[in-house]
Amino acid sequence: MNFEAVGGQGTIEYELLNPVEGVELEVACEAQWIELTEGETIAVKVAANETEEAREAVITVSYEIGRASCRERG
Repeated sequence: MNFEAVGGQGTIEYELLNPVEGVELEVACEAQWIELTEGETIAVKVAANETEEAREAVITVSYEIGRASCRERG
């Protein structure tokens, strides 16, 4: 996902095949300028970049049996 310096919103869509009862999807990002909201999709809200420096972050989506990452630029 890429965002302009003004920030913005995006969505990460996913599908759990053969979900395991009691196992939760986990979403994490260490960047303070990214807000994540979990639901049927993962809503990504990126705050405006107030500097001229490019920013990059990793959003990690994990489930008991697998893990995927999405690199954020904006």
